Amino acid sequence: MCEGQIPTAMSSFVIARSGRFGYRKSMSLHRSLRSGGATAAKRNVLKRGERVALLKKRGLWKAGSKPVGLPKTKPE
Repeated sequence: MCEGQIPTAMSSFVIARSGRFGYRKSMSLHRSLRSGGATAAKRNVLKRGERVALLKKRGLWKAGSKPVGLPKTKPE
């Protein structure tokens, strides 16, 4: 095996160069901190554009109104 090449058995680990101590494995990430399908849950807060679109859909948006100080809206 050439220098700098990661063995097949260790390919799932991230190896980092660590000063005088040589190579070490990086720390694992707690499952609650991982990104994935759980973060794509229904949001309770809408962005300004989404709020304006919802107000237009409900007929509460007046033409020429400013998108500042919008009333509270709940997502459908």
